[in-house]
Amino acid sequence: MFGRSLILVVCAVLLCGGAALAGDNNTLTLTQTSDGGSLGNSFYADQSNSSGNTIHATQNGNGNVAHIVTNGLCDVGLDKSCGATVDQNNAGLETNLPSFTVDGQQARNYVSVTTQGDSTAAVSQLGDGNSATLNIIDGSGTVNQNGNGNTASLTVEDGTIGTITQNSNNNSAALTVTGLPGAAASLTQNGGGKSYGPITVSTPTAGLPVTITQY
Repeated sequence: MFGRSLILVVCAVLLCGGAALAGDNNTLTLTQTSDGGSLGNSFYADQSNSSGNTIHATQNGNGNVAHIVTNGLCDVGLDKSCGATVDQNNAGLETNLPSFTVDGQQARNYVSVTTQGDSTAAVSQLGDGNSATLNIIDGSGTVNQNGNGNTASLTVEDGTIGTITQNSNNNSAALTVTGLPGAAASLTQNGGGKSYGPITVSTPTAGLPVTITQY
């Protein structure tokens, strides 16, 4: 329960609602650890109405959820990249631990990040049975998954760039490009039993903005 209470405190001073609460040009570093059961920690941060904020979130264990909406718009002269970094780690836990369903995805850990305002996102998941969703409205982002049976979904819009990298076995990914020109999505998969799809491009052209590499 410590992790859940911490969310409420952080939410009150930084993350919820409009700019009056969230403020601008802040940095939040958060670490949550669950006991490995099916019900872990949840972290929700909506920065739509503020700018220049940076989030570093780490969730260890099983059953964790992170929902983040970023809005970059860093002030000129700030020596940082605005956006979100999310690390989830359930490596070494028993493989028969239960999963749960969130946003239509069944997973042991789940991350959803939406980038706005030229912000960046970096999602890293270590372990098995995890899921990540990355929506890039403006900016760029990456998803890196190391483990078995992971899933990832990437959506890029006009002028944005996103990548998914999956290492180990039985991983799958989906890519969507909703705007051209200048949008690009790439997928790299290393391991056995890999799969991808659907691959959706709203305006197909001769130069398909999707790159898929498998080893």
